[in-house]
Amino acid sequence: MELFLEVANQYAPEHIQIITKNSKEDANKIVNSGSVCIGEYSPVAAGDYLSGANNVIPTGKGNIMFSPVHVESYMKCTQTQHLTKESLKNIDKGLKTISDIEEFSANYNSVDIRLN
Repeated sequence: MELFLEVANQYAPEHIQIITKNSKEDANKIVNSGSVCIGEYSPVAAGDYLSGANNVIPTGKGNIMFSPVHVESYMKCTQTQHLTKESLKNIDKGLKTISDIEEFSANYNSVDIRLN
């Protein structure tokens, strides 16, 4: 079963039907499918037409990177961050290292000005 689940996740099918002794547990191990149909009474057609599963799902291994269209697809989000001087000091060395690797010192200058 583990090999099947591994292959299924690599293949990233648009739909997958799981009918095993432990269908729910096995279905939880599928992470790269647009729609997982669990058990013998959950055919793809039910999800496609009526049961509530979304049929706008990635194809062509797109499930490896993208999710089916869902409510959050239509939501706008904003990221925030709030660091203290102490927390900025804690990540200072990492910020400097990455800035040096990118050869983009202007990014690090905004940190250096705040700390010195």
